[in-house]
Order: sequence, then structure tokens, then C-alpha cells
Amino acid sequence: MAICFLEGSAITVPGGTTLVENLRVGDDVSLPNGGTLKVTFIGKQSFDLVTTPEAHPITIDTNSIAEGVPNKPLHLSAKHGVWNDRDWFRAEQLANGHSISLMDNPPSISHYYNIGLEEWAAVLAHNLSCESYRDLGNRNEFHFSTQTPGQSLKLVG
Repeated sequence: MAICFLEGSAITVPGGTTLVENLRVGDDVSLPNGGTLKVTFIGKQSFDLVTTPEAHPITIDTNSIAEGVPNKPLHLSAKHGVWNDRDWFRAEQLANGHSISLMDNPPSISHYYNIGLEEWAAVLAHNLSCESYRDLGNRNEFHFSTQTPGQSLKLVG
């Protein structure tokens, strides 16, 4: 099941942000502590929400965690890990029915991306600390992936 950022999510990188789908292996991403780590893996999962309703994205509205956090609506898979200044939670665990809830009118085919770093860490997505990909032996769940520095997604297998 998806544990990822919905396409269009902005990830903080040195000097600004980039959309998760535009990241490449070898790129640096910024960490909440001010450090950086290199991207070592990019995976993509696509789900038809009619046949896989459990892949319905969660929306975390602007300022729903704290002032400026996130700094614009963020769309994640329900199981994606989010840090709320106290502990890790799945996005679905934070749902409150109004500022954090199922996404209104999601794309019928939802594309999720996950990024692996040199080590498991938090990245900033719309100014919210979210977990990077943690390799639990499930890379085969991604339809597309790459581990080649500087390359975009390519079909594997």
C-alpha cells in the first residue's frame, strides 16, 4: 500500500523547493535540522481510487499543525509518517474531519512518489516534517524506481 507523497508535493531542497516527481537520485534534500542528505532511491506507485479506495489521499490543510505548518495544503497517502513536534503519526491518525481529512476530488488515478535518502530521516514537504522512504524490503511494491544518479524514473523489471 502507498506510503508516499501525492504527485505535486513540494519537497524542500537547498535553495528552495522542488516537486517530488522532479527529484533525481543524487539530488540533495533539506532536513528539518538544517542538514541535507542525498536521494538514493525514488519510487512511484499509481492507484485507481475506484478499485483501490484505501489509497485515497489525506489532505493536511495550511496551518493545521502549527502556524505555517504546512505552508500550503499537503496531500499524502493515509499511512505516510508525519512528525508533529512530539512523535511520528500516520497522516490518517491526525485526521480530524475538517483541517486534516480525505482529499476532496482527488485524481481518479493517483500517483504517489517516495524518496529514499542515505539514511531514514525526515524531509520537509510544504514545511511539514514527513518521513523519507524506509527500506523494509518492499521496493517491489513500486511500479517505477531508479537508483541511478541523475536519472529520472525508469521502468524496472
